Order: sequence, then structure tokens, then C-alpha cells
Amino acid sequence: MNPSVRGPLMAVIMFALVVSGFLYYQSAQQEKHYEKTALPWVVDSLWQVSGWRTADVWPLLAPEAKEVVTKQQLDAVLAQYAPLGRFISLGDARFSRLASILSMLSSDQRIGYSALAAFENGEAVVTLVLLEREGRFYIYNINLAMPEA
Repeated sequence: MNPSVRGPLMAVIMFALVVSGFLYYQSAQQEKHYEKTALPWVVDSLWQVSGWRTADVWPLLAPEAKEVVTKQQLDAVLAQYAPLGRFISLGDARFSRLASILSMLSSDQRIGYSALAAFENGEAVVTLVLLEREGRFYIYNINLAMPEA
């Protein structure tokens, strides 16, 4: 390798390693923090959501979510999941480091989780992206899917 290229290449590699280490550390710190604040909110909110009523879910949604979904669309989605029944418990939640890292680049803090949730009539994999504003959490995105067999 040409010596004039090797020095700058090593500098770029070292910079990338330092940035990667910093982002990993920061996302780990966020995971610890949100384990104490966001996860309890998620459990409480899933209980509210599992009433499958738009009037209960609408206040939990982030303004950005309300801009792209109407109450009628939310009614239809909730009716689709209503057969699951009431929320019972949340399995081990996986924190999304990617959402955490990407939110470092924006003014809004996004927190992502995925977990197996137990409902009265079955289980579903719940994937949530929360938005934190002024110390409050809002649902930015929520998805329920059948668990893989």
C-alpha cells in the first residue's frame, strides 16, 4: 500500500471506531434510562390500547401519528386486533439501538422496543416507537404481528 494513502486511511478507520464506540455507549446509557421510565409507560399504555377503543388510544398518539392516520382508520385497525382481548403481560423487551442512535441526530427522542406480549386470547409481537417530548411519552408507531412459530 502506498505510504501516502496509509496514514489518512488509518486516521479514517480510527475516527470511525471512536464514533462507533461513542454511539454504542450512548445507546447503552439510553437503554438503561428508558428501562426505568419508558417501559413502565409502555405496559400501562398497552393496557389502555387493549381496550381497543379509539377514544382511549387517540390521546396516546404523537401529533405526527395523528397527522397520517384518521380516527376512522384507527377504528378499523383496532377492530382488527380486538379479538386478542385485554393485555396481560409483556415479555423481555428489546431496546432498539438503531432508533436510539438515529434520534441523536434529530431534535426528537425516539425510543423503540419490540417484545412478545400476552393477551387474553393469544400472543402478539408488539413493536413500538415512542416519542419523548417535555418528559412525556407518545406512541409514534405501533405494530402488532403474530409470533413466528
